[in-house]
Amino acid sequence: MALAGFQCKQCGKCCKLRGAYQNYATDDDYNRWLLEGREDILQYVAVNDCGLSRSGHERRLLNVWVKPGTEEYLDECPWLKKLPDQDLYICAIHETKPWHCRSFPSDRGFAERVGCPACSDGD
Repeated sequence: MALAGFQCKQCGKCCKLRGAYQNYATDDDYNRWLLEGREDILQYVAVNDCGLSRSGHERRLLNVWVKPGTEEYLDECPWLKKLPDQDLYICAIHETKPWHCRSFPSDRGFAERVGCPACSDGD
């Protein structure tokens, strides 16, 4: 869950910086995209089979945003779109973006380290 009172300034930093956005999708994210028929999103997900858990459930790691057909991360999120004639950005998959994006920033310290202006001192 994002920080209480957080007001995004649409700078796009959380989606541009390597390590800030690179993460994983949850099984819920992945299954939602399958149900929605979002092949456009799924092509940027690397599914890594991690075998079975002790209880016999399939385990997998779902890395996002990778170059299609590889496990190499993109330099920035493919869904970050700059608004015309403005220094503002939007998420092209906002309605179905992964959990790790919806929960940013969950920690003020992390947000400050990646340069989030909504969490920097003085704001």
